[in-house]
Amino acid sequence: MAAPVLAPPPPDLQQAALDNAIATVRQLYSDLSNGNGEAARQLIGGGAADQFDLAFFNQFQRVGVSDLREIGRSGTLVSLQGVVTFVYPDGTTQSESRSFVVDTATQPALITASGFNQVLKSRQ
Repeated sequence: MAAPVLAPPPPDLQQAALDNAIATVRQLYSDLSNGNGEAARQLIGGGAADQFDLAFFNQFQRVGVSDLREIGRSGTLVSLQGVVTFVYPDGTTQSESRSFVVDTATQPALITASGFNQVLKSRQ
């Protein structure tokens, strides 16, 4: 007997999952930028924890994420790519492309993986 074919979720649920994933990544960088490590940890799954060391982020005046877009999906996992901009205390900035996998089945959604892609703009 063949396994049942699962229909994709309705478009409104797909959009809700995408919106939730984007909001989670934005909130993570807001918390990291504001030095709120405890709140940031609530948004990171164990597999991604090593990518978001609070001590690393403390060296910057501000950190932000922008241009988040969906690059893939598997069930409740939404894959995103975006631009992370680091602002140093001297006002110089560096921008990098980074990918994220967000599990939208949990409350709050959890970033379960993240990876550096490339430097878009070197520190200047």
